[in-house]
Amino acid sequence: MEMAISKSNQQGFVLVFFLTLLPVIIIALSLLTIILLHLQTQNDVRHACRQDLFSAQKTTAQNLTALMSLNPEAQSLRLQLKLAYLKLAAVAANPGAEAAVLAQIAKIQQQQVALGERQKSLIAQGEFALRSGSVQSEISVSSAVHQKMQRFHSLVHLSLSQLHSNPTHLAVRPDSPGDIAPVYELESAFKDKQSLQTFWKIEYSWTNSAWIQKALHWRRILVSDNCRSSIEEKAGQFRAVLNEDRY
Repeated sequence: MEMAISKSNQQGFVLVFFLTLLPVIIIALSLLTIILLHLQTQNDVRHACRQDLFSAQKTTAQNLTALMSLNPEAQSLRLQLKLAYLKLAAVAANPGAEAAVLAQIAKIQQQQVALGERQKSLIAQGEFALRSGSVQSEISVSSAVHQKMQRFHSLVHLSLSQLHSNPTHLAVRPDSPGDIAPVYELESAFKDKQSLQTFWKIEYSWTNSAWIQKALHWRRILVSDNCRSSIEEKAGQFRAVLNEDRY
């Protein structure tokens, strides 16, 4: 009889101990859920963002390669025009020769105008790709977070805030801004200036678990993240690269 009572007391103690630990276990499991969900969400969101930014930079790199390949032609036309003006000064007393040189100058200038339009078109195409990539990356980030929110809404509420991309441009500059068809150079710190980056914050909060919020003394977790892509140059060729994320 005494053994039965002792066994019953032990079982009761185990039950009380378990019930005492139950809230701790639930909180620990809830925290683990948040951590695992964050890691999965972070991976999916970054992947979607990187794809869009890398694709934009890949297109821009092609335009940049084409733009820089026009520099020899721009340099050649500039020298031809300089030489033509020297000839013009030398034949100032010869109307027939002067007319021929003026016609040559007009032809060179027309070629410069056409080249300048090609240069501007390539720059515009590159910057359009950057802007489109920024917008698409924001759409992809929002979509990825929304998918996770729908999937886990019964456990954890996710919300997206402060989603934006840094403004960017094609990081090149003309060596002589006044020229019709200048020679283009890379800006200093090119890779950093060419970097395309999207930022966001994800808020995690408990769903219908006010007692967990009270026990942990916080109601939400706010996590900042970003993804980045840029362009690097090697031997006159440009290629898109993914940058390490900065927080």
